[in-house]
Amino acid sequence: MPMVRRIACLLILASVLGAGVGRAAEPQEVIKTYIDNFVSVLKDPAYAGEAKKAEQSERLWQVIQGGFDFQGIAVVAVGANWRKFSQAEKDEFSKVFAQLLRTNYLKKIQENYRQQQVRILAEEVYDGKKALVKSSISRQGGDIPVDYRLWMRDGRWQIYDVTVEGVSLVQNYRTQFNEFLLKGMPAGLVQRVKEMQAKEQG
Repeated sequence: MPMVRRIACLLILASVLGAGVGRAAEPQEVIKTYIDNFVSVLKDPAYAGEAKKAEQSERLWQVIQGGFDFQGIAVVAVGANWRKFSQAEKDEFSKVFAQLLRTNYLKKIQENYRQQQVRILAEEVYDGKKALVKSSISRQGGDIPVDYRLWMRDGRWQIYDVTVEGVSLVQNYRTQFNEFLLKGMPAGLVQRVKEMQAKEQG
């Protein structure tokens, strides 16, 4: 399965992601809630038809923002190089990276969703601070394993990485970013991500 299709499946059924849970729910419960919220928007007849796609995309993005820790994703994607960023650069990079993810994948999610079913298989919690939730997406030709990595932030579990068929969303970008930062500066990477987004938008 091509990388973009993997990530689209990952975002569809993982979910990225739903409205926040009011209490510190278990990681497995958080993932299930996010999946339910996200898929409910995809299935909502109010968004049927091409004219409603932009409105649906906006609603899906609201759901995504409720569950992903985008600054956490940015930190993990950049790795040890994060300490080279000023606070302003950290804030801007987190914002533009989140927008790149949106530009890259939301349309593909809308196009590729085919009423797939998700099964939550297991969860592992480490010291009450990090967790791994394993799931499986049913499809013709075999199930797709999807793993969600969460950490406890601001009193609730938030997703900071998703792996589909062994391919990590964060690692996909980390290699590119680290190669750039071997010679480039953080401000240059921020600009590079903006250019990547502009290219995707056409």
